[in-house]
Amino acid sequence: MLAMLAFALCSLAAAPARAAAWGPSSSSPARLARSSAASPAASVREAPQVSSRADFAALLAFQWTGLTPADPAAGVSFGTSVAISGDTAIVGAPAQTVSGLVGAGAAYIFVSAGGVWSQEAELTASDPAAKDGFGSAVVLNGDTVLVGAPGKTMAGQAVAGAAYVFVRTGTGWSQQAEVTASSPAAQDAFGGAVALDGDTALIGAWGTGDYLEDTPGTAYVYVRSGASWSQQATLKDPDGVSGDEFGYSVALDGDTALIGADGDEALGAAYFYSRTNGRWSLQRTLEDPTIESNLDGFGSAVALDGDTALIGDPLLDSGGIAYVFKRSGTKWPRQATLTDHRQSDFGTSVALDGATALVGSTDTAYVYVHSGAGWSQSAELLAPGGAGDEFGCSVALSGTLGLVGDVGSVSGGVMTRGTACVEDLSTLPTVTLKATALSRRPGQRVKLTGVVTNAAAGQRTVFVTRRVGRKLILLKNVVMGGNGSFRWTLQPATVGKWVLLATYKVGGAIGASAPVTVAVRR
Repeated sequence: MLAMLAFALCSLAAAPARAAAWGPSSSSPARLARSSAASPAASVREAPQVSSRADFAALLAFQWTGLTPADPAAGVSFGTSVAISGDTAIVGAPAQTVSGLVGAGAAYIFVSAGGVWSQEAELTASDPAAKDGFGSAVVLNGDTVLVGAPGKTMAGQAVAGAAYVFVRTGTGWSQQAEVTASSPAAQDAFGGAVALDGDTALIGAWGTGDYLEDTPGTAYVYVRSGASWSQQATLKDPDGVSGDEFGYSVALDGDTALIGADGDEALGAAYFYSRTNGRWSLQRTLEDPTIESNLDGFGSAVALDGDTALIGDPLLDSGGIAYVFKRSGTKWPRQATLTDHRQSDFGTSVALDGATALVGSTDTAYVYVHSGAGWSQSAELLAPGGAGDEFGCSVALSGTLGLVGDVGSVSGGVMTRGTACVEDLSTLPTVTLKATALSRRPGQRVKLTGVVTNAAAGQRTVFVTRRVGRKLILLKNVVMGGNGSFRWTLQPATVGKWVLLATYKVGGAIGASAPVTVAVRR
C-alpha cells in the first residue's frame, strides 16, 4: 500500500459530533479487566482452581514492543494517529505542549534497525500555537511526511486548520511546506484527515463552514513540483448537506481517492474519485450497507490499496463492521463483511496492505488475511496490561508490520501516557478454535478443538478463555511445543453466551483466535 493512514482524535473516534478544541484530553477507564480464575483440569465448571493464575496474569500484564517519545509525558494524546512505511513509523501527539504552548502538538519519527526501534526525530510546526492539534493526523510515504493541525487559527479564523510537509535527508527531517485551504474559514478543521502518495496529497476538512456540527465538508488535492506544493482540486460534498462531515477520513492510491463522510444522512457514505489528466471526477458513491439506526458512522475510517478498499462502520447498535470492497471497472461491489459483535466500536480505525487488513476498536485490534476462500480473521491483538482503553483507536500497516496506537486512559482523574505498539504480524501463529456444538444446556459437555499453525519452534502456552464483556476468564492452559492441535471438554454451568477464545503470547504481542460462541439455554 502506497499511502497508509490513521487519523482523528482517538478519544473522540466513536462520537458523531467532534469538539473543535485540540488540547489535553481524557478518556474512560481501561476496560480490559484481569482475571484471577484458572484451572488445569480437563473439564471445568464455573469455579476453576487457580494454579495457572500467575501464568495468565503474566499474559495480561505483558507489554508490547512499544514506541514512546524521548520526552514522555501523560495527557499529550501520543498514539492518536499512526503511520508506518518500511522501517520508519510516525506517531502523533496532538495535545503535546511545545515551547509552553499547550496543545500545539508534535509528531515523532521512529526507525528500526535490526528489529530495534528508536526515535529519529520530533517534528513540530514552524509556527506553533496553543491548541493547533499538530499530529491529529499523520501519513508517511517514503521520505515524506504529512501532518495535520486541524485546530490551527488561520487569518484570524479559529480552527481553520493547516497541514505540514516534512522531508528526510539522511537522518534529518526538515519542513518543506505549510499547506492551507485557498480560503480558510472558521471551523474548517482542515488537516483533520490526511493521505499521501508520491507527489500527491489529499487533505480532509470535514468541518468546513460556519458551524462544526452543521457543515457538509470538503477535501483538497495538492501536488508537488520540486519542493513546491500547489492545489490541484477542491472536492466538495456531492450532496452538499449540512452535517455530512465529508472529508472526515481520506485515503489515496495513485489516481484514486476515497473520501469518507460519516455523517451523511446520519448514516454515513464513502465516495471514490478518479484522476484523468489532472482532473478529478466522482466515480462511485457507496452508502451504508447496514442501516440500523440514525447514527451508524459508515465512512468513519477508510483505507485503499490498489483495487481494494476497507471502510469502517463503528457505530452500529449490534456491533461495528468493516466492509471490504473490490473494484470492477468503475464499480466497487462488496467483497466481504468483517465484524466482531462484541465490540460496538469495531471499525474505528482501519488499515490495508495487500492481503492483510488491520481493524481497530478501542481496546483490541483485529488481523484479517485474504486467501482464495475470502477474508478470515487470523488474530486478535489484545490490549496489554497497563494499556489504556483506546488501544486500537489508530492502526497502520506496512507489509507484515502492524502499528497500533493507544492514547492512554484516565487513572485517578489523570490521563495516562499513551503509546504505539509495533509487531511483525508474520510472526504471530494462527490459532483456531472450534466447538462440536454451539447450543447446550447447563452441565452438558462441549468438546473444543484447537489448532496452532505458523508457530516457531519452542514451547508456548495457549490459554482457553471466556470473554465476559471486557474481562477474560481463564478456563484452561495448554502447553504446546510449536504447531499442533489440542482437545478439551468444557461443561458450562450457567445460562448465557459463552464467548470462547484461544489466547496466546508470542514475541512482542498477545493475541487470540477468532471467538467461538456457545449459547447455554435452560
